[in-house]
Amino acid sequence: MQSIFNFFVIVFQDLSQRMGLTYEAFNILIYCLLVPATWISIVLLRTRKGILPFLLHWLAPIAFWWFRRPLKEISIQFYNANVMALDWWGQKSAWGYVGVSVLIGVLIPVLIYGALLLLPRRWVMGYYVFLMVVSLGYYGWVCRHF
Repeated sequence: MQSIFNFFVIVFQDLSQRMGLTYEAFNILIYCLLVPATWISIVLLRTRKGILPFLLHWLAPIAFWWFRRPLKEISIQFYNANVMALDWWGQKSAWGYVGVSVLIGVLIPVLIYGALLLLPRRWVMGYYVFLMVVSLGYYGWVCRHF
């Protein structure tokens, strides 16, 4: 787990520097904006429905990039709240912070992509809505408690 975690930290640090973003902002860009944008892209490709959510999802990373400097403070606060939440989950489980980070940041997204690609077409949009509700619920919990 530690080697997977270290690999992603190094890659994210390098990419964030190349893009002129802080490490915290890059994490938010990836996990809160780009990953959900790819989810809706898969949904759109599979169902030919969801053009408005597709456009909104892809406008969010563009807007984040455009306003990255004024959003820097919020990015750091939101990132730190997520780190505290992952640390809390790590303490409550046997996985620890690194294990929970790999689980939530790597393994679960891989499973989500698999489900989006393999579920019957008629279930894909509902699954996507479920993912958005769970994501928003998680981020709401993080912001409120940490």
